[in-house]
Amino acid sequence: MLCARANSHEELGIQKVLPDVSFLARWKDKIEAVLITHGHEDHIGALPWVVPALDPSTPIYAGLFTMQLIKRRMQEYSLWNDQRFKVFDMNERFQAGPFEMEAVRVTHSIPDCCGLIFRSEHGTIVHTGDWKIDENPVDGRIFDRTSWERVGNEGVTLMMSDSTNVLSPGRTISESAVSEGIMRRVLGHRGRIITTQFASNIHRLYGVRAAAEATGRQIAFLGMSLTTYLEAAKRAGIAPIDPEKLIPADEIDNCDPSKLLIVTTGSQGEERAQLALAAHGSSRLLTLQPEDLLLYSAKMIPGNEKRVMRMMNEIAKRGPEIAMGREDCLHSSGHGYKDELDEVIKLLKPEHFLPVHGEYAFLRAHEQLARQSGVRHTTVIGNGEMLGVTPLRKKQSHGTMGNFHRIGKARLQTMFNDGGWGSGTSEDMAIEERMRIAVEGIIVCDYEISNDGNNLIAAKARVTSRGMWTDDGRLLESVRSSAIAASADMPVGTKLSTVERAVSSAIRFAVKNYCNKRPDVIVVAHRAGESSRPIPKLDAVEDDDDDDEGGQKRYPKRTMSPTDVRPLRGDYKGPGPSGGERHKRRDSEYQ
Repeated sequence: MLCARANSHEELGIQKVLPDVSFLARWKDKIEAVLITHGHEDHIGALPWVVPALDPSTPIYAGLFTMQLIKRRMQEYSLWNDQRFKVFDMNERFQAGPFEMEAVRVTHSIPDCCGLIFRSEHGTIVHTGDWKIDENPVDGRIFDRTSWERVGNEGVTLMMSDSTNVLSPGRTISESAVSEGIMRRVLGHRGRIITTQFASNIHRLYGVRAAAEATGRQIAFLGMSLTTYLEAAKRAGIAPIDPEKLIPADEIDNCDPSKLLIVTTGSQGEERAQLALAAHGSSRLLTLQPEDLLLYSAKMIPGNEKRVMRMMNEIAKRGPEIAMGREDCLHSSGHGYKDELDEVIKLLKPEHFLPVHGEYAFLRAHEQLARQSGVRHTTVIGNGEMLGVTPLRKKQSHGTMGNFHRIGKARLQTMFNDGGWGSGTSEDMAIEERMRIAVEGIIVCDYEISNDGNNLIAAKARVTSRGMWTDDGRLLESVRSSAIAASADMPVGTKLSTVERAVSSAIRFAVKNYCNKRPDVIVVAHRAGESSRPIPKLDAVEDDDDDDEGGQKRYPKRTMSPTDVRPLRGDYKGPGPSGGERHKRRDSEYQ
């Protein structure tokens, strides 16, 4: 289950990337239950889209803390149902369709994590969830090695395991070691302390609290998500800090810097997070000072490196000391390293092994590790593939010593969410069109038609551009001239749609010759004295590499909306040239 925030330039304007739930909707009569291993966003974030696709009677199970997070999310979408959402305890056995289920505790970077045991008459399946082995967890809730060993002795038909850190040798460090690292840095600094972390990492707050208590500092939170997770932890009875004892965010400036420890969001450089805002001097709550110490108690998620380093550069320019190196021991992964993965494979001794949760290269490496650990039957599958398993004890009836077999593949598409409620495919959300406009720009032409006295078209045009180099307005004047010339020989009674197509083609050709760009072009033609027509449909077009007259980049038809257009004006008030200057450069005169 996935709901990821879109942050790529390839997903302009998109808030979330979602799974395709059409398969679940088609198979809803076969889905007995939904079971959640922990409360990270990539495991619960898509529930507002998944739950409506299921049968209304299908139950959703999770641990207590995880369910607190789920409840808040589902209430936002008016989807919460007390009867449907059920809490399980660790090592509690309960029935879900033909399966006897059991949750077994694992350690991770968020509380209340478990692996799941599926028992049936056909065999036992183990899904580890996301996990590591923390021998000394700060909350005392250790990885339940005893229960996992018991399950292994019972016999495991199929093991599915987290593969995230299979390429990292050795073992992860304990969260207790991170707490010690935080303590060392806080004890060694007299000024204000600012630490940034993943909001969901409640365990990290044990170290923050201990360091604050040791130095007589008060704690303040900056970032709504931090408060959300802490309040959920309090409702579940596992909060390391009392939310009511936090310093209000708007009182930070009134506190003695040497007696303050600030925990903030923004470890991944998110533009609207408090740390990123402070880095650029635009936070109303946090103003960075040269005497500050920033503890980067997180990991840069692959793909976020450039954004994080840009933020760190801006922070450094403002003077604070930054601690983020491995030697400071300020972060530990929540996913087990290679030796831990190997240990649990040997503990469970599965007949079959399927790696999950990781890049494809990681899955392959994990499969190889399982083979080296003695598992004979292993495989890797892609998204949408369905897999069958033949247990070893059925070898006589099936004529095999256990094996995998593909039983089908669902046709799935990545789905996107825009604006909170609007969801659809890349085509629905116009992903390619957004990128094209971002790269090539857009030109809008307001085109007025009148009679030249000889029953031919006399035209006036105003051309407006966005996202393009205009050569101080000379490009637009060239485009406007080409647009007017495009209808010069047309009878005044020519259909407006025909005029629009001709003018659009002329504009594309003119821009291609002037600056080798292929912008989106929208032409709105109307007769003198009439109001502007609705925006027309974009032409159905195709590539023409000859670049002759009429050669243009053409794109699939898509109806534009809204149905009425108001010509763009050069009154932008943001950074850069003033509105008047922009008008000269990006808008032609209407003549």
